[in-house]
Amino acid sequence: MKKKTTPGNSIRLAGISALLFSLLPVSVTQAADTSCTAGAEPLLGVADFSGDGLVDNQDLVLLGRVINNGRYVAFYDRNADGHLNARDLDLANQDLGKNSSALDRDIAEVYWATTRYRRLGQAALDGYEPTTQVVAGHGRHWMQARLMKQAAYPDSPQLGAPAGLNYDEEGHLQAVFWGQPTAYPVGSLPAPQIFSEPQAWHGHDHACVTNYGLIKTVKYNEDIDPARCEQAGGESGTFYMLHLWLYRLNPNGAFAMTHPCA
Repeated sequence: MKKKTTPGNSIRLAGISALLFSLLPVSVTQAADTSCTAGAEPLLGVADFSGDGLVDNQDLVLLGRVINNGRYVAFYDRNADGHLNARDLDLANQDLGKNSSALDRDIAEVYWATTRYRRLGQAALDGYEPTTQVVAGHGRHWMQARLMKQAAYPDSPQLGAPAGLNYDEEGHLQAVFWGQPTAYPVGSLPAPQIFSEPQAWHGHDHACVTNYGLIKTVKYNEDIDPARCEQAGGESGTFYMLHLWLYRLNPNGAFAMTHPCA
């Protein structure tokens, strides 16, 4: 349920935030690659980083801590310029007292459920394994197979438990993704929906993964006859997929299938 503000508590928030804002750090952090941020938009409509439904002083503190840590995190970039600095704090301050959308709260939920996977080692400890080579527009996919097979279509994907993660060649987290296997050709049934606003899932027919989990030799191909895949010792499947470029701003859109620089 959305939190509602009143004129009284809005004034109180503004008064407190003026002091808080003056005390927050004003150092600058920058993304590793800002060449692909042109045309990208902020991930959130308003600066409700906590995802509790209301932009308040807690959200300013969260942003200030990230800036003070000196590490760029796309989730907090309020003007999508590839930098975190005083300008982002100013824009977040302007959002004080505003209610966030259901989609914003969904995205924040995913962020807090996956931020620990910015460390690739943590993903491996939690059971994610490499399932593709480095693929143009995607990077390398790491996946928990059990999350692709939890329940019958279309109810299995869970917002806070994405089936997979997209890393670049250096092991930097770029995106998360959800998958839903289907026994039917892609397009014959509607894709599942897990966000408050419908998103465009894409499909993969007759995907084949060989050497699953072996980062040096894993191989992913599509449109491979299932029998041929099995003969090669691979795992075959048809599935729907949805990406959220939560850790690398994407000029194609936060839910785009590919990233121009991945």
